[in-house]
Amino acid sequence: MELNFITLEDNKSYGVFSTMELDNNKYLLLANDDNPKDVTIRKVIVKDDKEFLVKLDNEEEFEKIMEEFTKKYRTEDKNEE
Repeated sequence: MELNFITLEDNKSYGVFSTMELDNNKYLLLANDDNPKDVTIRKVIVKDDKEFLVKLDNEEEFEKIMEEFTKKYRTEDKNEE
């Protein structure tokens, strides 16, 4: 799998592992290039026709999107069997 990489505010490189749209928002699941166990989620916002990545608004939003990413990959794993 080929990943696109971005650098976040911590100056670390993250690969875009997955994307998802939920509640009219687009989310990216990112994995650190140096430590794949270091993952984070960012929300994409559009301002003046440019896309920006922002941290999630709160713990509730994080839990909701993590649940959806988990469901997505459980479904894909079952389909591969």
